[in-house]
Amino acid sequence: MPNGAALVVKEGIRTETENVFSFGDFTAKAKLKLNDFELGGDLYNLRSHAESTRIEKNGGLLLEAVPGAACFYFRQSEKQTAFSAAGQGETQITLELEPNTEYSLSVGNDEPLTVKTTASGKITFSVNLNKAEANDIKLDNV
Repeated sequence: MPNGAALVVKEGIRTETENVFSFGDFTAKAKLKLNDFELGGDLYNLRSHAESTRIEKNGGLLLEAVPGAACFYFRQSEKQTAFSAAGQGETQITLELEPNTEYSLSVGNDEPLTVKTTASGKITFSVNLNKAEANDIKLDNV
């Protein structure tokens, strides 16, 4: 995982490997916008700056971070969503996953918590992010 001074994705979004990507620049003063980034047959739209980072997949919310964040090696399967994140301290992250589903949420080395999505599939949690070291975040279907 990348570590160093102000971890960001200056180009906004980039492919790491097949169906794995990184995105977000929480140091940007002006909104960084990228539309119709194609990966694995899906289209992604990104808006990222100091106040928030929001990425949509095929027109629906994938992830939103307030304040803005950078997410690295984001990958998603039927059973797991995993990525690492860097940012500006206490950050609220919202993901849209499967509706009314329980997940095991792991942040770094903290004890996993069981969380449940809403009827619309959203889950929101807070994490303390660091500018120079990415935190691993993982949600596994229970």
